[in-house]
Amino acid sequence: MTWGQGLRPISPMRELYGALRGAGFEVWVCSASHDALVRAAVCGHTLGYGVPASRVLGMRLETDSSGVFLSTRPEGVEDTHGDGKVVA
Repeated sequence: MTWGQGLRPISPMRELYGALRGAGFEVWVCSASHDALVRAAVCGHTLGYGVPASRVLGMRLETDSSGVFLSTRPEGVEDTHGDGKVVA
């Protein structure tokens, strides 16, 4: 089975992030994908991105008391689609 969309490690991006960090830049990721998925993909060093969780901005949804995602964003949280990326 192949899946043409979604998050996946891409070597040139890992190399770019590493080069930017090596040059003294703070690397941030702002994605229209769900925040938890983006953090899982780019935080830590497992996949080689090494971006701190505090520097990841993604779509966030409210959860109910069981931890199930709802279709609403928490108050004050920006939508990271389109123009929302700039605002975030």
